[in-house]
Amino acid sequence: MAESLLPFACVVMVAVSSGNTGETSAMGATVFFFSRLAYAGLYPAGITPFRSLAWFGGVIGTGMIVYQIL
Repeated sequence: MAESLLPFACVVMVAVSSGNTGETSAMGATVFFFSRLAYAGLYPAGITPFRSLAWFGGVIGTGMIVYQIL
C-alpha cells in the first residue's frame, strides 16, 4: 500500500496546488480509494488475478489525476 500512496499523494498535492481539480481528478481519487480498499481485502485472501486488477485500478486512478493536471 505504501508504494502506491506516495506517488498518489504527490500527484494530488500538485493538482490541488495548481488548481487543476475537477470531476476527473475527483473520480480518479475515488477509483484509487476503492481499488486500494479492494486490494487490501484481496491480498490476505490470496486471490492473485483480482488482486492484480485492483492494484492496476489504483494506477488508473492516479493516471486520471495526472490527466487532469495536464
